Amino acid sequence: MSEAKNDLGPTQNLGHTSRRDFLRALGGAGLILGLGQLGLPSRGSAQEAPLPKQVDPVKLALERLKSLRLDGLVIVVPEGAKAQAALGKQLQGLIPIVQAHRPVPLGGELLLQVVWVCASAERAQAKAGETVVLLDPSGKRVAGLKLDLSAKPAESLKKLQALIEGEGRLEKRAKRARENPKIAAALDGMRDPKQAGDHYSTLHTHFAEAAPAIVAQLRAEQDQELLGNLKGLLGQGYWRLLNSAQTFPYGVTWKLNVEEAEPCPPCGMAAPSLSGREFLRFYTR
Repeated sequence: MSEAKNDLGPTQNLGHTSRRDFLRALGGAGLILGLGQLGLPSRGSAQEAPLPKQVDPVKLALERLKSLRLDGLVIVVPEGAKAQAALGKQLQGLIPIVQAHRPVPLGGELLLQVVWVCASAERAQAKAGETVVLLDPSGKRVAGLKLDLSAKPAESLKKLQALIEGEGRLEKRAKRARENPKIAAALDGMRDPKQAGDHYSTLHTHFAEAAPAIVAQLRAEQDQELLGNLKGLLGQGYWRLLNSAQTFPYGVTWKLNVEEAEPCPPCGMAAPSLSGREFLRFYTR
């Protein structure tokens, strides 16, 4: 059994922390993501805090499906260290790294729409040869796919999109998100410039649940100003996802390097970037 050494606890709220402060706290060090909080030792501490008790990430992922009424995508983790290391490298290509506030690529949209989790074939409810399985919000199997994850990322993502969004699944997911009256009102209200700010804040607060509806509206929207706002929402949400321990694919641990560029003289601002990701281990049982 391959187990991660971090517990998957509550994610810190990065929405109330500036990116500059967040990166300063990191002190330029690599960040371990996947099965743990963004647990940084206190300043001046000579020893790291003890690791919390381990929690089953699959169980936590299923709880997230039910609480937010989201679908889930399970990546089947093979047996054996060599095969798992190969899968880890393949996942690196499927999860795009982009700077904050940059347009979210297809891989990011697919990550935002559903909860990704890595698990054994048995726990994924996979049939023989399947490497990915789609679950409904109750955790019940919807469909599976014998996807060659060693193929080029663009090819794999195209097939994953067909599994995740095909047969009207994106539209059903968006409709389910809009059943939350706050989300529906915010998405419709963003067309009013005088109210857009308040509605933007509401969608930011309920982003995880609202993401499928935001993606669906983005795909169909014609108004350029609203398109810009929707893209901004997705960009912020995806940046938080990349820096999140809890909502990053459950069951995998990464080392993620975050760098902050030198600020430009006129504005004194700089956009932090994620410069690299190194697979460490899967949690399976």
